[in-house]
Amino acid sequence: MSSQPGEIGRKVGQLGDDVTFIYEQLDKLDKRQERFEREVARRFDGVDQRFDGVDQRFDGIDQRFDGIDQRFDGIDQRFDGIDATLAELLRRMPDRS
Repeated sequence: MSSQPGEIGRKVGQLGDDVTFIYEQLDKLDKRQERFEREVARRFDGVDQRFDGVDQRFDGIDQRFDGIDQRFDGIDQRFDGIDATLAELLRRMPDRS
């Protein structure tokens, strides 16, 4: 019977070691999860910044197209003016019939 209390003590000690091991592993897992969450957040921030950059580029392209559109409007108005001038000149020409 004297070995029984020693055996129980060893089992209790082993159980304590097991509980400590489990807590250490849970702590490691928690730290890994925190690092993973920080890494995911960092990567999403990078993706957001890239999309912001792309969006700014598209805004720049839109502005360039607006400028080109305005230039074509100006050219179109010039042609309208030339057409009107030519029509007026043709109207003023003497009739040679």
